[in-house]
Amino acid sequence: MFYNCFDLVDLNITSFDTSNVTSMNSMFGHCESLVTLNITSFNTTKVNDMSEMFYKCKKVETILINEFNISSVTESSDMFYGCKALQNYNSSKIDVAMAKDKSEGGYFTKE
Repeated sequence: MFYNCFDLVDLNITSFDTSNVTSMNSMFGHCESLVTLNITSFNTTKVNDMSEMFYKCKKVETILINEFNISSVTESSDMFYGCKALQNYNSSKIDVAMAKDKSEGGYFTKE
């Protein structure tokens, strides 16, 4: 959806209805100028593919969430690949297992 938006600095997606979305593959891939991403309104209950969702979002420091349901996710390779500005980023931990709040050892910030 926003793939290859290299110069995108600000993004307001708080009113997005994602209740029927099944793939978020590469949704924010290569959004290299984003620093904060607010996905608090996202309903991820039906999403099965989150591969490369934040691929090379190299400046993103904060990804804000409320609830982030990953129970249907079956594909998540390279979900956080290259997100080096995230607190505690580890290049060997880049799949959906890290799609949780920082207090639980993940990369998200719960709002």
